[in-house]
Amino acid sequence: MKTTIMGSYPKIPAGPGPSVRTAIQRFEKGQISPEQLYSTYESVVKRVVDLAADAQCDRTTDGQIRWYDLFDPVVRDLDNVYSAGLLRLFDNNFYVRHPVVTGRLQYQGGTLAAWSREAASLSRIPVTIVLPGLFTFLSMVEDKNYHNEETLLSDLVDVMRLTVRHLADTGIVEVQWDEPALARYADRWPTAFVQEAYQKLLALEGLVLDLAHLVHEEAVALEKAGARYIQIDEPALSTRPEELDLAIEAMAIVTEGLTAKTISHICYGDFDTILPGLFELPVDQLDLEAANQNYALLDLLARHPWPQNKELALGVVDVHTHRIESVDEVKAGIRRALEIVPLNNLLIDPDCGLKTRTWDEATEKLRVMAQAVQAVREEEGLE
Repeated sequence: MKTTIMGSYPKIPAGPGPSVRTAIQRFEKGQISPEQLYSTYESVVKRVVDLAADAQCDRTTDGQIRWYDLFDPVVRDLDNVYSAGLLRLFDNNFYVRHPVVTGRLQYQGGTLAAWSREAASLSRIPVTIVLPGLFTFLSMVEDKNYHNEETLLSDLVDVMRLTVRHLADTGIVEVQWDEPALARYADRWPTAFVQEAYQKLLALEGLVLDLAHLVHEEAVALEKAGARYIQIDEPALSTRPEELDLAIEAMAIVTEGLTAKTISHICYGDFDTILPGLFELPVDQLDLEAANQNYALLDLLARHPWPQNKELALGVVDVHTHRIESVDEVKAGIRRALEIVPLNNLLIDPDCGLKTRTWDEATEKLRVMAQAVQAVREEEGLE
């Protein structure tokens, strides 16, 4: 069971510390500068995320401190829509500036991503961003352009998908759509109609490929900064064989045009279900764990010809046990791998990250691994 914060925090003065509402009033009167207003917002956002962390919550929102209302950040990021007069949000003591659509919705972006990045950078716990649900937006909108709800909804799905796509590199871990309209107007939209809209919004393929483009941009930036090796970890791939084709397509986007060596680390799953298709993953090197399963992976790999254009990085020390392997054990694993993969295509490493081990254990495991590799090199006449 986890604890989380689902929405907004107070903006009115309460106790010590800066007040957003007071700062806005002082700003509008010319009593404080834009920088001072910005600092107030930042301080209160920090107070919000610290409060949730101190309360030992597992998740928090940004408190919606910079927002006028639920629709505000979305409206700011779209063309041909603006916030108009206040309307009561159904039958509660909450008012919003309802959105008015004057032309076809176009996504421009920037505002919500910036606010989200700020919250994530200030928080000690993961941050959730709250967005207006598709049908809550429809229920409050004043449409001066489409005059057809289904057409408006179709474009709204597209711009919401772009909104989420541009949160991908902000540090946000979760997106929440608020849909009070679905309870208020239970008979207005058929269940199947609502489900179809959200299936389009949350379409796995579209989100994955959108994310792949963002990761590609990061990889290009890393390469420009001097990175010669770029590793894209995919530990879930071997547990979701039905999505292998999608993973291959996404990885092709990530690695397109890169000159750095590309690596994908995959571990702890059912490799039998993704071989030999895994060989099609467009990376230069597959980094696979083996020691944890007593090298059973090598038996699976031996059933298929190893692709000549790929390296294998083989995990030879188990990162989930306190036991220190012997040099002879590791040598035996390397020797088995050389029956499958040419010497020049084989690299040796731990199964995975060593963060679960003590410093002494990590040191000893790396020492054993290095000694085993050195022994094989000498036996092969490479030294």
